[in-house]
Amino acid sequence: MAFEQQVKSALQDKPALLAILGPLTSNISSNITKLQQFATIVASDTVNPSMTRDVINQLASDISQAIKTAATAEPAFMLGESLLPVLPSRNFEEALCSIRLALADRLQELEQWANAAKMLSQIDLNSSQRVVDPKFKAQIYIRIAGLYIENDEAHKAETYTNRAALSYDVDMDSALKAEYQVQMARIDDSKRKFVEAGRRYLTVSFLVPDESLQETALTQALTCAILAPAGPQRSRLLATLYQDERCSQLANFSILEAMHLGRIVTQGQLKPFSDMLLPHQRATTAKGKTILEEAMLQHNLLSATKVYTNISLEQLGGLLQVSAEEAEDAAAEMIAEGRMQGSINQQDGFVDFVAQGDIIRAWDKNIGAICQEVASAVEAIRAKHPNLVKASE
Repeated sequence: MAFEQQVKSALQDKPALLAILGPLTSNISSNITKLQQFATIVASDTVNPSMTRDVINQLASDISQAIKTAATAEPAFMLGESLLPVLPSRNFEEALCSIRLALADRLQELEQWANAAKMLSQIDLNSSQRVVDPKFKAQIYIRIAGLYIENDEAHKAETYTNRAALSYDVDMDSALKAEYQVQMARIDDSKRKFVEAGRRYLTVSFLVPDESLQETALTQALTCAILAPAGPQRSRLLATLYQDERCSQLANFSILEAMHLGRIVTQGQLKPFSDMLLPHQRATTAKGKTILEEAMLQHNLLSATKVYTNISLEQLGGLLQVSAEEAEDAAAEMIAEGRMQGSINQQDGFVDFVAQGDIIRAWDKNIGAICQEVASAVEAIRAKHPNLVKASE
């Protein structure tokens, strides 16, 4: 009771309150109960917050520092958590923000990703009581997104990256833009949108100044390019990476080179690469194959079109190291989706491929035929309506 009376008698005297607070926060472990009592009295609705706001901010600052110090982290964390419901948000938003940031840092250190994200999401970033810097908003939203990605909750992460983009023009700050692109890439990666993820990681490699960070971003871009479904979009990404001189130093450059040049990639070549994949990148598809196996099956099928004009399904299966039925299904899917040109003769058990050069020649022939038809139509009009043609000339 004597302590409570001492605090109450000092409510109108800020230096006196700070004098009481100092010794308490210098030894948080021994003074948790007194600090809780102190905060409850000082933050009471009966006290004018303009008189005590600085004192509570100092308390929040001391707690935050203690949470960052190994020796006092645990008791300070407990104290900070216990004060959140005690401090009215309408009066002490700055203090609450400071405490929540420190608590989130500690939770992140402990790899409690979801709890850290929830702690940060409780910071009032749209307050009418104080001006919140739009850049600070975006930083918090992007950080929350990263935490949810770590917790395998990409759908929640996407919500916060969208909020970040709406709250601040991330292109105005290269560091923030890089972090935003990283989180968006991780979201695309987790959703198996590997081409989109690869493009974003490549963008990041141009935004970060540190060479080691550039190498990390390029490695991730290359990983996504290898895992992407075969087709024109992936081919363009592979070409961009292959032409980037920085990629020649990457561990998996030989796979990039083989894929860009349209060579068959064997399982033996892929073993070191597959060992580097993240858990979600090793997932099994609905067809019973891993993402990498599916991507390589499609790539090798496209590579076969550069060597063969036609091939039996049995031979194709042997080339791709799968059964004839699996080879046929993969070819049919890619032809149907427009990712490969050709046709399947099920009666004879053959696949006929249309080479890229043949497609271009067919296109040129069709254009020529259309031009010829237009010229014939003009001549017919000229013969039937000579006056109309002369007027137009």
